[in-house]
Amino acid sequence: MRARWAVVGLIGLLTWAVTAGPVAAGTGVAVRTGHLLTDAGVPGYAVRIIRPDRIEEEAIGGVDGAGRPVTASTPFVWGSVSKSVAARTALGLAGRGALDLDAPVVAAVPAARDRLGDEVTVRDLIRHTSGLPHDVSVTDVARAGSASSTIGTMPVPARAPRGTFRYSSLNYVLLQAVIEASTGAPYSAAVESEVAVPAGAGIIADAATSASRVPPGHVPFFTRPRVTVPAFDGAGLAYGYLAGSVDALARYAQWLVRDEGGRDFPTVPTGRGADYGPGLYRETIAGREVWWHSGAVPGYFTHLAVFPESGRALVLVANRYGELESDRLAAVARHAMRAAAGDRTDPPDAGAGPSAVLVGTAAAAGLGAVAIGWATVRFARRRSAGTRAAGRTAFGVVLCGIAGATAWFGPASIGYPRPVLARWVPDVALLLTVLAAEAAALALLLLAGGVIRHREGRASRTGSACS
Repeated sequence: MRARWAVVGLIGLLTWAVTAGPVAAGTGVAVRTGHLLTDAGVPGYAVRIIRPDRIEEEAIGGVDGAGRPVTASTPFVWGSVSKSVAARTALGLAGRGALDLDAPVVAAVPAARDRLGDEVTVRDLIRHTSGLPHDVSVTDVARAGSASSTIGTMPVPARAPRGTFRYSSLNYVLLQAVIEASTGAPYSAAVESEVAVPAGAGIIADAATSASRVPPGHVPFFTRPRVTVPAFDGAGLAYGYLAGSVDALARYAQWLVRDEGGRDFPTVPTGRGADYGPGLYRETIAGREVWWHSGAVPGYFTHLAVFPESGRALVLVANRYGELESDRLAAVARHAMRAAAGDRTDPPDAGAGPSAVLVGTAAAAGLGAVAIGWATVRFARRRSAGTRAAGRTAFGVVLCGIAGATAWFGPASIGYPRPVLARWVPDVALLLTVLAAEAAALALLLLAGGVIRHREGRASRTGSACS
């Protein structure tokens, strides 16, 4: 009899563990994803798969930027997952008549006229169909002011025709400004009333709380994680600077599963196999509809996926991100999403090796050091001058000038000014600075050597003529 009750008790305990409690070990999607994130060199992470009323499985591991163990309450910066919160906030305000999705943006934010014209609507901002470009030189910067106060100071971008999907965080800077103007209150207040309270999620949307509660993240620095303090952008809460724990993100995801109205929002094709709607991509995976978005800021990576048919959702937060690792972390998140949808795929290679850009830049800096050594030896030998030597010196100086200018100004010419480069890829930024300095030093050595050789040659010719 005792044995029978012991077996019954054991079965009951196992049933409770599966249906009511998180899975802390095993071979589930969350655990496997945690292993991949560890392989990718992520210092701390949390992964959850949830249903509307419970946690199905989770994996939490590592440490935050202050060296404390990551827990379910550790805050992470959400990156572009914040866009879906902004879209849901706008939809909530529209449902109460406080905001018109089809009204021109300039009706609420007149300062946007030079940047948008008179036809772009709030709906265009939500769906990225305004024609604005994705300009990283004006995002991910520390700003205390609101979006409303920032619009007039931002440069006027070159805009494509309205109507076609063109992903740009600038759309959500403007959407935040519209929400601020429509409510006459800080953006955080609108997020609180329209999303955070209904979802029961502790979303961090103000500078003071962010500074006191959000720990540093990590950027890769020569493949190793280096601590970085997230820059709070008061004008960028809608596009990327909301924060919260995996618990808060999971509660928000559970609310999205229940919120069928948001999925009725008309989507637009992206041209990459998915549509885009209320701050989320919509895609069919393994025959199932999935709404998802990834997010990243320097030091943090986040992913959210909602599976309406099954009522499940996947959330992932990690405290490491650099632009050169974007494909690696995105592959881990996508693999987790596909696995949660029931699609069987091979796991990606998540090993935290150096990128080709980093290797190439390091090799160039190494060659620069070798060239300086070679020029120093030639300078010490002071070979006699001649027409060929002078020509080679001039050619070398010009080549150094081109190399130095490319290293110093090149990134800005493709949309990555040096401050932006230092935030997203500090190792490459450092190597390019070294390369520019090496080019300048080599040019000076070549010039000095050429001048000295010319003077010595001239003196030698004068002496020969006198004798």
